[in-house]
Amino acid sequence: MEMTVIVAILLLIAAAVIPNVVSVLDSEQLKSTEATIARLPAMARTDAVKDQNPVQLRFDGSSVIEEELEANGEVNQLQTIDLGDAVTVDQSQKNYTSVDPSSWDWTAYPDGTSDTGGLEVVIDSEKRSLIIPASGDAIWQTGPLPDESQDQWTAGELQQRSTS
Repeated sequence: MEMTVIVAILLLIAAAVIPNVVSVLDSEQLKSTEATIARLPAMARTDAVKDQNPVQLRFDGSSVIEEELEANGEVNQLQTIDLGDAVTVDQSQKNYTSVDPSSWDWTAYPDGTSDTGGLEVVIDSEKRSLIIPASGDAIWQTGPLPDESQDQWTAGELQQRSTS
């Protein structure tokens, strides 16, 4: 009888604790995936400068792929980051323009320059955006991708200033 009570208490404790442990593990996995994705542009820039070949990131529907684009036309896949079921890509930008996520790519060049870009993702029902500036490291922002087209103007255009 005592053993049955002890087993019942242990089962109740396990039933209360296990969902929390699983939730914490899932949360840690998502944070790790977020951090890895945010590091990809910096790693691509480093690889492009080191190998003197452009390095491209692209989205294939379920993962982000880093590829080296060699001068002879060959493409070498460097790594693939699986986004898993909890992460979906809603929108994407390249060089201040919205593009279909299935055709999104971003390139770092051997001279250290790169495209601008961004990915808007939903992670466990929270909208987050990875913003990749042409200079600097990628950053995560809560909410949708900003409208970057407002941050540029055609070279040679003058902006009129108000004198009042």
